[in-house]
Amino acid sequence: MKSVIFILVIISLAGSAYGFGLNFWKLRSVIRKNEQQRLRMQQQSSHLPNSSPQMTVASEIIQPLDHFDPQIKTTFGQRYLVNEKFWKQPNGPVFIYIGGEGTLGEFADLAGAYVRYAEEYGALIFAVEHRFYGESMNDDGLKLKNLKFLSSQQALADLANFHLQMTKVYNLTAENKWISFGGSYAGSLSAWFRIKYPHLVHGAVASSAPVRALVNFDAYCDVVAKSLATEIVGGSKKCLEMAIGAFNMVDRLIQKRNLSQLESDFVSCHPLGTDLDVLQMVSNLADLFMATVQYDGPVAPNIKSVCEIMTKNSPTAYQNLVALNKVSY
Repeated sequence: MKSVIFILVIISLAGSAYGFGLNFWKLRSVIRKNEQQRLRMQQQSSHLPNSSPQMTVASEIIQPLDHFDPQIKTTFGQRYLVNEKFWKQPNGPVFIYIGGEGTLGEFADLAGAYVRYAEEYGALIFAVEHRFYGESMNDDGLKLKNLKFLSSQQALADLANFHLQMTKVYNLTAENKWISFGGSYAGSLSAWFRIKYPHLVHGAVASSAPVRALVNFDAYCDVVAKSLATEIVGGSKKCLEMAIGAFNMVDRLIQKRNLSQLESDFVSCHPLGTDLDVLQMVSNLADLFMATVQYDGPVAPNIKSVCEIMTKNSPTAYQNLVALNKVSY
């Protein structure tokens, strides 16, 4: 069953959906910050290996802004991390963790399944930041004229050039098999890296990767709905029912054009003057669930904390959604 959450995000008031709303990126930022704090505490209590200078190194390589037009001479520094602790030289494998649409975390080469695999298989670990994010951009990279260089094709070419440069720096040979790792968008990059450059990458791990792009990827909202109803991650059938009920009420208010109540209840920063404003607001509300499911973890905000609010004994499910919005932001 398609989730009502998705139905409302592509509400017929507007001709097309924006995709994720602003709350998605805000919530992701909060969750990632909490995760970094958790890892930092684990490191201090020796649950993570100490990131000594001998084990992990942060550096950068120079990448062309455009790999496909030699007449464009502009370059940028691409940040990367190296962890040599587990590397069985000289022929141990190379694991490359591909960064996605965000700053590369300080523990990118110290925590994660691929780090445990590296310990098991004696691998050298690289973690590479995506162009145009974090510290990996040229000084005027965010000018409109340069955003055309923010593409998956350029990112894949960055990885190929990174492979070439690291092969020289670490005296790697064909015996050092490269395995790429990534999740979500970066997972797609991992798979595409293997497909486009099979002579460079021996294998790819693509976690939750939308390898085949779709205009309206509604299947993800099925995952959201199932997660909200799954007890093992803190959800329940009641949680899903309350979420559906709350969005049904939002839908009714929209259909009645009672937008002033929505503006007040969900603390809109400006009046909902157009259909696209309404769409953005509903998308932001859906983000409270979509982002929580995507980045669910042991620390709130997570599915458990969201469902605790959505299943409170309030008079209506709609009031629980109002409360969730206020708690989250």
